[in-house]
Amino acid sequence: MNPELKHSLPGPRHVLAASAAIAVVAATAIMPTPAFAAPGRPDPANLVRIVERSDPHTRTTGRVTTSHRTVRGAGLDMTIAGRGEAVAVGNQAVFSGTGVDYVSRGVEGGFQVAAVIGDANQNAQQYRFPGKYLELTEAGYVIVRDGGSTAEPVAAIDPAWARDANGAKVSTRFEVKGDTLTQVSDVTANTPLPVVADPRVRSTWYGWSVDFTKSETKLLAVGGAGCQAVAAKAPSGVGQAIRLSCVFLAGWAGTAIAQGKCVSAKIFNPYVWVPWIAKCYK
Repeated sequence: MNPELKHSLPGPRHVLAASAAIAVVAATAIMPTPAFAAPGRPDPANLVRIVERSDPHTRTTGRVTTSHRTVRGAGLDMTIAGRGEAVAVGNQAVFSGTGVDYVSRGVEGGFQVAAVIGDANQNAQQYRFPGKYLELTEAGYVIVRDGGSTAEPVAAIDPAWARDANGAKVSTRFEVKGDTLTQVSDVTANTPLPVVADPRVRSTWYGWSVDFTKSETKLLAVGGAGCQAVAAKAPSGVGQAIRLSCVFLAGWAGTAIAQGKCVSAKIFNPYVWVPWIAKCYK
């Protein structure tokens, strides 16, 4: 076993399981800034102020790269429903939409795209991660895997949140299908608009990263006694997580053995494991 401690896990709205020594991929895009908003379109600077008011504790770390409807940050591409090129407002980039505008910005550990919903009929926003596989966890986080359902997790998206124009919470949720994330918010004709709702993407992880050897993977596949044997050799925090996740890990280990591979895992905390099937390192 090769566990490597990366960092301890902070609270969910501050820094999720995202990576050791985080280097935010937030390359600066060159985008023209108009002197005034186009007729009939919201003022980009005002959209930025709306997002900052709804999410006052998040600070930007730089502008993410944008191209047409694509936001690039944290080593990922995200396609949004905005139109045309983004307009730069300080460290943030604003995309115009139809009833929904988008504000993107680099934040600690990754990037954020906040939808500013001005039309009650636009209660669902879609975001696509080309070439990735998305997995929704029971805790509300979305795992971004580098390919299929057993591939390595390369990013995580914080649980969905939304607030109305008065700062009140709006019920919202994520749905996933393949490489597409949909955020659905309970916006009605009676909801004070605009509503701000966002996916926040974390590039890598804080926490433990564990690679199980071939012999350990075989023991895990047995379950029960096998998990206990592997857990006994692990550091206390990892050992506890193995015991708590024994049934879950046994299924993954069985699949890995059938493919001639081993199990690796990222650990958010003792209760949340994100395994994947990888080559055996030993």
